[in-house]
Amino acid sequence: MIQGLCARALRLSAAALLAFCVGCGSDSGTKPDGDGNDGDDTTSPNVGITFPSNGETIDSTVTIAAEASDPSGVREVSFRVSDYCDSLYFGFADSIPPYEADWTPDDALTGEFQLCVSATDSVGNTSNWVCITVLHGESDVDISGFVPPGMHVGGGVTVYGSGFGPDDGTGKATLCGKDAEVVSWSESAVTFIVPSGVTQDATSELKLIAGCHRVGKAYFDVTPPGVVRLTNDPGNDGEPCWSFDGSRIYFSSMRTGNYDIWSVPVEGGDAVQFTYDPAADNWPDSNPNADVLAWGSKRLNGSHNPEEDYEIFTGTMSTLSQITFDDEIDRTPAWSPMNYMGYSMAYSDYIKDAYQTLLPRVMLYSQTDGHVKLADGENPNFSPNGRVVVYSLDMNIYTITIGGSGTPVQLTIAGHDGAPHWGWANNKIVFERYGGVTGDDIYTMDPDGSHQSPLIATLSHEYTPTWSPDCTKVVYAGFRYFNLDIYVYEVAP
Repeated sequence: MIQGLCARALRLSAAALLAFCVGCGSDSGTKPDGDGNDGDDTTSPNVGITFPSNGETIDSTVTIAAEASDPSGVREVSFRVSDYCDSLYFGFADSIPPYEADWTPDDALTGEFQLCVSATDSVGNTSNWVCITVLHGESDVDISGFVPPGMHVGGGVTVYGSGFGPDDGTGKATLCGKDAEVVSWSESAVTFIVPSGVTQDATSELKLIAGCHRVGKAYFDVTPPGVVRLTNDPGNDGEPCWSFDGSRIYFSSMRTGNYDIWSVPVEGGDAVQFTYDPAADNWPDSNPNADVLAWGSKRLNGSHNPEEDYEIFTGTMSTLSQITFDDEIDRTPAWSPMNYMGYSMAYSDYIKDAYQTLLPRVMLYSQTDGHVKLADGENPNFSPNGRVVVYSLDMNIYTITIGGSGTPVQLTIAGHDGAPHWGWANNKIVFERYGGVTGDDIYTMDPDGSHQSPLIATLSHEYTPTWSPDCTKVVYAGFRYFNLDIYVYEVAP
């Protein structure tokens, strides 16, 4: 429907009506033939919208104002209002400055519209359309969340919410103004592919456009290549590990105001709470042979932890066993894949000296021998055969053989390395390096310390990496956009 409500209106030319484009500023600006252009002036006029501003809400009749200039003089300025399906709601042309047009939006049409202007000079040169976005009424398109909450270019994302409308072929998804390939569309879920050329930015604006003008907006995290963001919660999610079958990620989180253990599917989705104690639960590790976790906890556990310091616990959703009972700080447990010499677990133990300095020790645990010190250090992890333990000490990484000479082997000398994790399927060690290529980054190396190289180096900070059971992925905690969340990186073959 075309409305020409200005008293000084000129009827919009047929050429202008045929010049509609999809989206903003995509008209070619081709000069018409046979309009008196003598070929000396081939420059298009300059034109712009001075009122309203981009993103403004229009409640009632608005006077659209434009400025235009050209050395040969401006013949007319054309105005139009359209939706994302190129349906024309308003068309008008003005030849007398100041260039203005009065538009009264239809109250029955609510959503987002493209308001555009174009100018033609006295010899027939016509500019491209210059467009802004204006809003009218409230949108009923509501976006409640994403799965996953962050994805790299080329990856698939499902948006959940309401009011998306039927799959009638008019629905669109745009990210940072770039059209995304829509894989599926329903009233409450839309799946799209992250388009190429999108900036890796937490403020990447997603628009779901339903019915050509009903628009829902949200902000989506476009991650670096190969990276998928699994969590998006202000409670800070960290210290991740894989479930024994690789289907879920366990992690510690403050999302309820207290550290508890949670899990999330590896493809993203709703997080599930695993522990509920009012005391802190941290540093989960999954038994490689069963769905049993070990973690450090400050829970009182009846009268078995009267100091309420960190002790090592194991359990499932319905069972609980306490492993350590001392008055020291015990945390970061790691299961053994082979129980070599009967040792099923290693963990970090911290003794306080007279100056209240924490002295870390790597401890081994077996049901027969109890707790045995292996070396000074912390954050232990086992080799594939369970005979060697990798650990950190004074910001360097070492290995030591169980039942061997007791002499550690130093693998790194950088002085800012920690959190090593030994990949049992590829025999590679992944670790965090503070002050790496771009900050706190993820590195890999061979078990003898050779071939140290960055694996994940982004402008954000990456911590506590662990290999997936098949070593095709690495999960880590990323401090990105002022929050700590869980990310998975797919290792290139």
